[in-house]
Amino acid sequence: MSKNKSQNQNFTISAFLSESVKEVNIENIHKWKDEVMSTTQYGETFLSFTLCTIISLGALLKLGYQTYGMTGLPILLIFGTKSLEDENDEIQGTIQTVRDKLRKIQEKYHQNQRSKISAKDKFILKKLRKEEKILSSKQVKISNKLEVQNKKSCWKFISMFLKLLTPFRVAIGVACLSMSLLIMYSMLVNNFDRLLNSDCGMKCGFLLDKGPSYFNPLDSLLRRLSSFHENLWGIQLFLDTTLFSIILLYTFVCALYGIIKIGINFFSLEIYRMKRRDTMPQALSIVSMLVILMMFAFSMQLMSIAPTYVTFGDQKLNDGQACTLQESKTTQSDSS
Repeated sequence: MSKNKSQNQNFTISAFLSESVKEVNIENIHKWKDEVMSTTQYGETFLSFTLCTIISLGALLKLGYQTYGMTGLPILLIFGTKSLEDENDEIQGTIQTVRDKLRKIQEKYHQNQRSKISAKDKFILKKLRKEEKILSSKQVKISNKLEVQNKKSCWKFISMFLKLLTPFRVAIGVACLSMSLLIMYSMLVNNFDRLLNSDCGMKCGFLLDKGPSYFNPLDSLLRRLSSFHENLWGIQLFLDTTLFSIILLYTFVCALYGIIKIGINFFSLEIYRMKRRDTMPQALSIVSMLVILMMFAFSMQLMSIAPTYVTFGDQKLNDGQACTLQESKTTQSDSS
């Protein structure tokens, strides 16, 4: 009975399959493939929506992380950080001040022989004792770090070497601050120009058919460097590509610095914290995705930072003027 049952089931399944399976036609396959890969239906709209979503998400992340990095990193390099010895001395002085305040409040009630303490003084005593406890724990941690560093003989030479590099660190910080101001000013000038002088307005995304009306320092510098390819020791130097690479590397470092300082947060909820030798692998995966999104958004914003260089490079018209979208449209219509 079991064999007959299995044979009937196989016959039923094969009957359904024989009705559903059709003969394979190569022409139908090519037709289906052309319909799937065609951008005339929904492909172009889907790609545009996907790109806009990724760019918008990357721009929001840039506002939080990269903006903080472009301001915080130069300030850190210019002003530097306190050494552990200075921080330990400062905490020790703060602890002594807190203990003096505690002693004054206690002596006030001890001299007057008053048993009850006012509510205000109770609150102050509670606050001061909590502050003393926090500062004491910080001092213990710093003291442990100093003991570890003192055991390592090479750390003294490293600290001396870092102190000797202080003038160079300040110079690098000033250069980074100049780079941040240059990028922000170029973006602000170009967006302001597009808002005021665009002929088509919002319909075309505030494109400028004519040349820029205001001076864009970064765009002009890149176009000037692209026209000079000097040779040094038989090697051709592409100065514009070098500057462009420095800008991309600087924005990448600023994004990482912002993530390290702020951490991975969801609004006010801290999800992961970036710590030395104590970062979870999930946090590193999320950081890589955040950096990719921010750099992708920045690559789209290059049209707002150096529009003429990104679009035409160092190409010029016959009269020596820089190329514009209006001239390119005229050239295309004449050739057609």
